[in-house]
Parts: sequence; C-alpha cells; structure tokens
Amino acid sequence: MANDKDQELPANSLRRKYNAPPEELTDGNLTLRRWRLADGEASYEAARTNLDELIEWMTWATKDYDLQSAQSFMTFSESCWENGTSFDYAAVLDGKVCGSFSLMNAEHGVGSDIGYWLAKPATGKGVATRATKLLLKAAFDANFETVQIMHDVRNVKSEAIPKRLCFTYKETNVGLNKGKEFDRKLWQLTRDEFLQRQEAAELNPTSTRR
Repeated sequence: MANDKDQELPANSLRRKYNAPPEELTDGNLTLRRWRLADGEASYEAARTNLDELIEWMTWATKDYDLQSAQSFMTFSESCWENGTSFDYAAVLDGKVCGSFSLMNAEHGVGSDIGYWLAKPATGKGVATRATKLLLKAAFDANFETVQIMHDVRNVKSEAIPKRLCFTYKETNVGLNKGKEFDRKLWQLTRDEFLQRQEAAELNPTSTRR
C-alpha cells in the first residue's frame, strides 16, 4: 500500500517501487556521485572534450551545447533525483569529473535503463565498464528486477559494455535522435543473473578477473 510520501511522487517515479540507490559509489580511483548544482562547469568542460562524438549519439549534445545547457541539466538532475524519475551520477576519475552515468526508468519492461557518456581523456581505459558495474550493484541492491542498455547499432564502443558484462541481447528496435529514426540494440541483465554471476565470481575469483 502506498504511503503519503509515495503519493507525492510522480507516477513514473522509480521510488514508488524500488529503493533509491546510494548517492556515492566507489571503485578505487573511480567514484560515481550524485550531480550537484555546482557541477555545471565541470560537466560542460568534460563534455566539450568529446562533443563531436557525443553529437553523433546523444540527444542533448548539439553544436550549440554551452555552459548554460550543462547548468540546466544540473537543475533538472536535482529535481529528478528528488522525485525518483532518474538517478544521475558524475563520474569522477582521480578527482576529476570525466562523464555521466544514469539509472532511468526502463523504456521497455521493468527496472532501469543505464545511460552514460565519457570525456575523451577517459575513453579506452575501462572506465565505462567499471562505472556500469557500480551501477549494476547499486540497482540490484535497490531491488530493481532488470537493468537494460540501449545503443545505436553503429556505436560499437557502447555495445562493448553490455557484451563485456554478460548482458543478454533482446532485440533491435527504432529510436529517435534529433528528429531522425535509428536502429538501436536492447540488452538486458536480470537481478537473478547478476547474483548468480556474483556468487560464481566469489567462489572462483581468478576465473573472472579482468
């Protein structure tokens, strides 16, 4: 039965069904922490290093992207975290903001979609894989049934993440980016699958070390 606090949340709030994930997640020199209102400039500077590539894949990335755009996202992210419609994290590597990772309402099915982008200096270093692992544990600890990743079929860098983390390919569907349709792949990992693999890794850690 929903309590009074639940009734104040929007209908699409993840917090109506799941626990909120921690505001900070850490793996050695990589930390995911909740975006703050004061992070606009850091987010802008990180995105600017890789803007040409991000324009290809991300709906928000345009040639007109500027500091005000980044600051507007900080305000939006703050609101989304409070009402539970998404949980957006700054990726911080060695103390420097290097990207963004989010848990969002699943577009297909239950649970959450993961979205992410990286600054150019952070690409090719395993950061996205490590950050996604942190989000997976946080999501499943919060009782999400599934986590999904969707990406443009041409985006082989994004495709490497669900493949590496043993997601199951589900389908190819049609997405929309800046008014244009594109084919995108949908990958899914269930909580039960994650827990089984985690248990196997604990029983035989040397076989799964990367």
